[in-house]
Amino acid sequence: MPVSKSSKPATPSKHYENAARISHSFVAQPFRPSWFASNPHFQTIVGTLFRKETMYSSQFFNVTEKLSSFSLSKNKLPFQWDRRERVETLDGDFFHVDWKFHPRSLSTEGSTTSVSSAPIVLICHGLETNSNSPLCQEMAVAFNKQRMDAACINFRGCSGVRNLTSKGYHVGYTDDLLWQIQLLNQQYPQRRIYLAGFSLGAGVVTKLLTELQDEACKFNIAGAAVNAVPFDLTQSSASLNEDGFAKRVYGDRILKSMKQRLYQQYEMCDFPFDRAEIDRCQTIMDVENLVIASTFGFDDAWDYYDKCKTIDKLDLVCVPQYIIQSLDDPFFEGMQYPDNNPEIPIHIHYTEFGGHCGYIFKQVTQASNDEMELSWMPVQLARFLAHVEANMSGGDNQQTKNGATSFTTDALVVPTKR
Repeated sequence: MPVSKSSKPATPSKHYENAARISHSFVAQPFRPSWFASNPHFQTIVGTLFRKETMYSSQFFNVTEKLSSFSLSKNKLPFQWDRRERVETLDGDFFHVDWKFHPRSLSTEGSTTSVSSAPIVLICHGLETNSNSPLCQEMAVAFNKQRMDAACINFRGCSGVRNLTSKGYHVGYTDDLLWQIQLLNQQYPQRRIYLAGFSLGAGVVTKLLTELQDEACKFNIAGAAVNAVPFDLTQSSASLNEDGFAKRVYGDRILKSMKQRLYQQYEMCDFPFDRAEIDRCQTIMDVENLVIASTFGFDDAWDYYDKCKTIDKLDLVCVPQYIIQSLDDPFFEGMQYPDNNPEIPIHIHYTEFGGHCGYIFKQVTQASNDEMELSWMPVQLARFLAHVEANMSGGDNQQTKNGATSFTTDALVVPTKR
């Protein structure tokens, strides 16, 4: 299958060209897993279950030591969000946002200050996860280390509190993210806003940016950094829905979580179907046909996939965006990936390894403290946003000085037939 091409507007604006320049001047670091950790399912499964224990490793015997100590170490240095906000929506519902502030945004009493100028990063989680996800929390820490405040949006139905309406979330539902952006822009008009996310959340971020186009700047959206974008579910939906390893290991687990959430929500909301219909769902696509299509007005799951895809709209993004995409992602088998076009503001970093949102057990020789504490992918997302911030604010750093049009070999991996 040929690589999908991303074109630029016929007459790009100076802002568009500058966004592309900033995005592609970022020097991406390669991801090199330890020799025993290159398998995509190892990356995906172990990265989900034992993320905090598997950030790096230089020797194989460290694996058993780290994993065997999981039950004891998981409570060390516990992460805690600083504040939770309930955001009321215009349709009579709500969602929760959890904040992790950079220390400079806090007063000496520990409360947030109203004069902070730190950029704000909005994190969007994946399907059937929430702010309790170790990856969400790790991303928040990575952004804090770049002197940015982090806020994780819990999509409707995901925060642990049942919602008031039947409307939930999906890969193309951008209303709640945009509403949060508008509220922040009104409250903090001087602060730049960045968007981040992984998996479904990466899809929501990318979809919103294709919808806003150059209007993104009016909300002070300065850039985005995401991992594992579902560019086109019409191509990759078979991975988690058709019988095979990916469905049995990943798809069925996600399906179970989706059904449990629906059962809880069904008691409080009016759905246009009988509860027994949930029991009969055997795949994620069955749930999408039953719930997403009926709730959001799609004809069926295929119509939903088609109308929410972004693979043919990437040239509409008008702010610098960095996408990390693993070519061995088991969730996206069959995906036709877009090329990395330096003339548009999206910089796609294709990696040979990484699985689905894994990027654990990176090789480490002489590591900085950040490299020892955090896994590779959140660090790269945070590095990119810091790079954009330096360019936006007129400052300079090592990236700006040395990164003119330099790319690592790893960053220029060409997508191949999947």
